[in-house]
Amino acid sequence: MRQDKLLSLSFAAIMFAGGLYCLLAPGLAIETIAMITGLGLVFYGLGHLFVWMSRLGLGISDYWLLACSIIALIGGAVLWGSGMAHKAFELMLVYVFSAWLIVCGLLSIMHALGLRKMHVTYNTKTLGTHWPLLAAAGILLGAVGVFFIFAPQAALGGFAVMLGAGLIVGALASVANVFAE
Repeated sequence: MRQDKLLSLSFAAIMFAGGLYCLLAPGLAIETIAMITGLGLVFYGLGHLFVWMSRLGLGISDYWLLACSIIALIGGAVLWGSGMAHKAFELMLVYVFSAWLIVCGLLSIMHALGLRKMHVTYNTKTLGTHWPLLAAAGILLGAVGVFFIFAPQAALGGFAVMLGAGLIVGALASVANVFAE
């Protein structure tokens, strides 16, 4: 397995572990929510960036994946370095995270459709065969993001659990993306 794929899978494993931490210990996760979220965004962005770079070398990259990577990296850096009060940060976090989920969900769907088009156009055996999994993960990411926007108070109550689920889905999307080529 190539080094870029291995790094992407490693980042996905860390995201998955962070998601499990949030699901199993939501009270503790709320105390470190900014670090967990920022780290998850950075790993998501780096994992997708490595996949994009490997596909660039093969001549099959698209800029939807790069855009998702950049947005995730910027969002992670902003969340990691925020010095806001805890309660204000939680509210801001709900909207930043929901925007990230919606945008990356849409970008994942666009990426999946691009992979499908390549698969159909060039009649490939492996490239693009897992596009439905990537599209489903994008739809799920977007749905969780929409929930956060319309129910911020409810989202704050179970934010760690929702973040854990989001990190796990993001990790699964990263794994699907690695094996999509």
